[in-house]
Amino acid sequence: MSLCAIPLSILYAYTVEKFSTGLGGILTGWTAQKISPREQLSADLAKARYAKGIGHFDEALNIINQVLEKDPDYPDALYLKAHILWEGFNNSKGALESLKRILLLVQEDDPIHRWAIAYYDEVRKGYGDG
Repeated sequence: MSLCAIPLSILYAYTVEKFSTGLGGILTGWTAQKISPREQLSADLAKARYAKGIGHFDEALNIINQVLEKDPDYPDALYLKAHILWEGFNNSKGALESLKRILLLVQEDDPIHRWAIAYYDEVRKGYGDG
């Protein structure tokens, strides 16, 4: 009986170890897929959006600038920066520069391209250039 208990305990320990390793990976967000740099920066982008949303424009701009240091051609970050600059600091020049960069980076059929054009027009009108 004790000889039978040893292999069962080894099998049990092995099963628990394998299950907990897989479960631990699931619970901690580990996946076998590689995460792109932009996906990694998306959490920072969300923080910047939140800070902007509650009126903490300095904090939002600081976060978005850190994102853009890591990925200067990230259209979503540039678009958010334009909003932060215009809404938080009335900085039309900086906002328009970010929007122009988006227009150079993305295809015309990309939704962010259309959003950038519409916001560009809005900033220009608000600034008095339009």
